[in-house]
Amino acid sequence: MMFTRLYIGENDDLGKASFRDIIVTLSESELVPRTLVFWNNAVKACVEGSPLLATINKIERLGVRVLVAGHALDKLNLKAEMRAGKLANHFDLLDAISQVQKVVTF
Repeated sequence: MMFTRLYIGENDDLGKASFRDIIVTLSESELVPRTLVFWNNAVKACVEGSPLLATINKIERLGVRVLVAGHALDKLNLKAEMRAGKLANHFDLLDAISQVQKVVTF
């Protein structure tokens, strides 16, 4: 699963709630993806102060590989604030994408 923004669908209350809900549901599910990729503005979910930080850490403890785009963190000046996942460069991200049969993008 690849997240590129902090909402699903529209950038409104419903879209933001849907993003939060899918992350929380993943943390409570028995069926989890092999890898979660946080790219572009979605990297903000993995930094200090994110309301989803504990949930994403819980997902990691379930064995899900969480990759966070270093380029996006750099551009947003958030690299030092990353608290969940593994810092990933574009080679890491492309490798993760190429290893799965289907990428689900939000």
